[in-house]
Amino acid sequence: MNETIDRLSSLPDDILIHILSFLRTREAVQTCILSKRWRNTWASVPVLNFHVSDYNENESWKFDQFVNGVLENRGPALLDTIISSRYVGDRYIDPPPIGWLHRATLLMPRVISVDIPDCYG
Repeated sequence: MNETIDRLSSLPDDILIHILSFLRTREAVQTCILSKRWRNTWASVPVLNFHVSDYNENESWKFDQFVNGVLENRGPALLDTIISSRYVGDRYIDPPPIGWLHRATLLMPRVISVDIPDCYG
């Protein structure tokens, strides 16, 4: 029988967290099902990258629930950047709720980037 070696899980946490920081936050959180070791790894990722396009158009409320959940359950690790894209194609989906923007500021990231449509263009 041919055994496969899980080389990714044998990496140190710092490297795994660095790799996860290149994923969208939804994808990084989904890695928690891979094994017990991965269960909370996503909570230390220094970049949170949220995209409403990961959800159906009429379910932007699920996107906001997800963002709130991530911000509430994030670990104490240093947070560098929060990115939120509320565009699906060229269509803007509702402004972000004040509640999660407030939570985001409490985490004191170096950068918060939220897409806002150009109303003056």
